[in-house]
Amino acid sequence: MLLDILLAIAEDPTVIPLYGIMALAAGMFPVGIMLGSQCSPCCGCKCPADETLPPAVKVSFSGLTKAAVRVNDLLGLNVEGCYGSGAAGIVEAAGGLTEGGPITAVALTGGGEGYAVLGRSVPTGLTLTGGGGTGAEYTITLSAETDECSRPYWGISKVTIKAPGQDYADLAQLTVSLGPNEVEEEAAQILLSNVAMQPTLTANVTTGPTETKATFSVTTKLIQTSPNRWGVDTVTVVDPGDGYAFDGDIVRFEPAAGEVTIMEAQAIVLAERIEPEIKVMLQYASSGSGGEIALTLAPMTYSGKTFWEVASLAVTSPGSGYPNNAFVPIVGDTLGQYTDLTAYATIKTNASGEITSVALENSNNKGRYWAHSGKASGVEMLDIGSYYKPGTTPDAVQITSPGKYYKEDATLPALVADITVTVTQQDPSAGTGAQIKASVDSTVGSPTFGKVTSLTIQNGGDGYLKWGYITPEACCVTAWNGRTLISARTSDT
Repeated sequence: MLLDILLAIAEDPTVIPLYGIMALAAGMFPVGIMLGSQCSPCCGCKCPADETLPPAVKVSFSGLTKAAVRVNDLLGLNVEGCYGSGAAGIVEAAGGLTEGGPITAVALTGGGEGYAVLGRSVPTGLTLTGGGGTGAEYTITLSAETDECSRPYWGISKVTIKAPGQDYADLAQLTVSLGPNEVEEEAAQILLSNVAMQPTLTANVTTGPTETKATFSVTTKLIQTSPNRWGVDTVTVVDPGDGYAFDGDIVRFEPAAGEVTIMEAQAIVLAERIEPEIKVMLQYASSGSGGEIALTLAPMTYSGKTFWEVASLAVTSPGSGYPNNAFVPIVGDTLGQYTDLTAYATIKTNASGEITSVALENSNNKGRYWAHSGKASGVEMLDIGSYYKPGTTPDAVQITSPGKYYKEDATLPALVADITVTVTQQDPSAGTGAQIKASVDSTVGSPTFGKVTSLTIQNGGDGYLKWGYITPEACCVTAWNGRTLISARTSDT
């Protein structure tokens, strides 16, 4: 090897930077290969008796170019079915060396499984168990449905109690048991409701006075059947308590021990209303003194609540010094007198400022007034709630989710998934229009049942490029153009 390199340098000293590369080349590619001789140690042969290699050869390089190198596969296949998984394939050929064209060959690399399943029929062996008691019998009604892949299934749409049995837990979850070859794809949610009886409720005030709370008695009414449920009907004051100045203290309702609240009733305490002490406030006139106005009130109802309004006005003392047409409010001047709407009065006076008459400023506004006694007068129901007292004998079944059930039936035609085969590609491939069909073995009992067995090109499309190529930026390739190498044989073998 050393002699080879020295001879090359002697012929052309400019090749010194390339000596390392040629040393490797001389070791890897013996003279026979470089000359195209049939006799080459790399071919594993021996030279014929009448052929010998010369002791040295001179080789000149010209016309060397950078060759394109294949670097990556641009095309792939994606096999998808509405059910089934695992199938895979590849594009074996498409387009030319560097130009796009149709897909001309594909191959299946994996058949997957589950792309065909047994036919389905209505399940007839479903039964219900659970709940802790004994003796209950049910009739199950099924409704036919199809899933997102068009496969049939049956959901539980109705359960009828044929025999109620006894000692069952209220709202117990029932379990669906299956017959032979039957499948539960999604479990039904079924609750057992026992015979419901009228509950006993108590009412308690949770806000307001702490020592003299009002107490109430409560009656209920049937508000729903199958299953039966009761709501609050009436609330009667037993003890009005004290300290209830305004409406709004919260009342809570509680069932007796063992009874069930479906929705809690809500109410507020109504404070007892009494006639207020209201006055015509003459002091709000700009001047004057000594005048008195008597008024009477009359009860009225507004928004379901009792108020008092001005019924009449009369001058009982004219006083003096009041301006004519003075505009004064009618309100209470002590604590506990409440005004929802204020009425106003206009006074008429003589030259001495004596009040000669008084009237409401607006006959349509008589005010709305009230005072409180501190007692509770009743409650205002905001929601009557829903309650019941459970028994131990079932009388209704609640289906909150119908479930998904079917029977696998090998005597029916198999169900085969719709399979889509798509071509995935990377730049510079820009193909369109390829159509590839996947075939599934739907023969029940076949060892490949449910597997994809072949891929067939129905339309090769156009513009697809199988491989990507690059041209390496290697300087040593073209650097040998015009160079001469002398290689000498170091041994006779």
